[in-house]
Amino acid sequence: MDARTREHVRLSASRLSEYCHFLENAVSYLVVSSRSYHCQAAHLYEVSDDPESFAWACDECNYHKGPSLASINLQTQEQASLFNPRLAEWNYHFSIEDGIIVGRTSTGRATARLLKMNSPRLVRLRRELIAQ
Repeated sequence: MDARTREHVRLSASRLSEYCHFLENAVSYLVVSSRSYHCQAAHLYEVSDDPESFAWACDECNYHKGPSLASINLQTQEQASLFNPRLAEWNYHFSIEDGIIVGRTSTGRATARLLKMNSPRLVRLRRELIAQ
């Protein structure tokens, strides 16, 4: 990917990981086994050079999403499409309550679960950032 496309995706996302909504500079505080995390342009659903086929995602969200397009909503035990930031509004599918990302829809619940958005260290970091 060229630097221009990467920067377009980054700025279109307002420098937020489009899944977990951490600002890219907050993501750098995540360090696991001496490896720090960053944001990157990640394919949403297809391999293409079209900037609209990318999301700005932290390493953690991108890793857990992998090539998945759907997951299971544990509340209904049914398959649900994953959140696509090019087609949907984040606030429709998610809210943040006390540092925890709450899925408001089947898509939101399935995405939060698959991407492990509420791992203890992410919730702890979210709470620290909210308290600032």
